[in-house]
This record gives sequence, structure tokens and C-alpha cells, in this order.
Amino acid sequence: MQSVGSHFWGTATQKEKSKNKKRNMKKLSTAIFVSILSLTVCGQNVHTITSEMWTSGSWQNSGKQTNTYDGNGYLTNNLTQLWDSPTSSYKNNSQVNYTNNGNGTIQQYILQTWDNATSSWNNSQRAIYTYFNTTGIGDEKLLSFLLFPNPSIERLNIEMAENNETTYSISDLQGKIIQKNKFLGQKTSIDISTLSPNIYLLILEQSGKKSTAKFVKK
Repeated sequence: MQSVGSHFWGTATQKEKSKNKKRNMKKLSTAIFVSILSLTVCGQNVHTITSEMWTSGSWQNSGKQTNTYDGNGYLTNNLTQLWDSPTSSYKNNSQVNYTNNGNGTIQQYILQTWDNATSSWNNSQRAIYTYFNTTGIGDEKLLSFLLFPNPSIERLNIEMAENNETTYSISDLQGKIIQKNKFLGQKTSIDISTLSPNIYLLILEQSGKKSTAKFVKK
């Protein structure tokens, strides 16, 4: 089963109440934009995913992902672009280039970030896959979850499909772990307000299953 694209399930002061109300509205109305590097979408090759944010009473462009496949339908590239308001266009942000085995499983991926100064891609991270089952590879054990809002400024909300203990880690694109913790139940909210604006990876592990999602901290 080829790994592709994204999956969605999809007493206070008056000032604090107003802030919470806006935050809840943002949660409900923000289009989800998640790049999940290890999630399988069965039987479908997702080509383009666009996201919009509800801002000042209207939907505003936020980001776009574009997937490229080879002749066998295997994912070869996942491009992430963010909306640039001054130029009214999508600008390159990051991309993942995949090399696949003959049976469609991933051999390796290389994560690259866009350098505006040189207008070129810079290598950031590489992962090489080793499979124990050499005679026939089955579906990977993956998690289904909802991650929002993305991009985010203060908090990152997670809703799991299963009600079990979950371990989460946040790392930079070089693989350095910045946060790591556990939570019980299906929902949690992570404070990311101290993170510098950048692209990060969220790694979730639950009951022997593992998935990774890319998110943007504004």
C-alpha cells in the first residue's frame, strides 16, 4: 500500500472569553492542511490539497500541497506551498522526494526546504526504509488522527481515532526532538507558543502504530 498525501477525519475576564470564542471559531472554521508522511489513503491518489483560513469574515488562501506520481501510481514528490498575500500567489516552502521499491513500498525519502535567497532547494533530512519481511510486505501499521489548526500560532490540537495512551514528539526538520510527552484519551492540545516560526514534524505513537505529520508554526 503506497503512502500518500494527507488524511482528515478532518471564571474568565471578558477579554479572555472573547479570545477563547475566537479560538473556538478558528478551530471550527479552519480548513485542515496536514502533510502526513506515513499515512495510507486506500485506493486513491490525492493530487492537490488546498487550505483556507477563515479571516475577517471570509475565506483566505493559506497553503497548498501537490503530489506527483510515477507511471505505476507510486508517490514520487509531495510539494508544500504557502500563500503569499503581497504577490497573491503560492510560494515554495518544502518538498519530499520519494524513491520507491519495485513493489511500491518506500525505499527512501529526502526532505528539502526552499531557500528564497538562492531560489533553490536545500537538503534537510533523509530517511531510509528497511523492511524485515523480504518475501512480501504488508500494510504498515498507521494511525488515523486529526491535527488542527495548521498552520498554528499558539496551540496544536490532536484528536485520535482510538482511545488509548499516545506518545507524541515534536522535532525540527533535522530530527532534533524539541518536545516529547504522553496523553490519555482521544484529544489533547499542545502548547507550541514558544516554538520559533518554522516547519516541524509531529510523531505520534500508539499501541504499536506510528505516524508522522508536518505542521507549520507561524
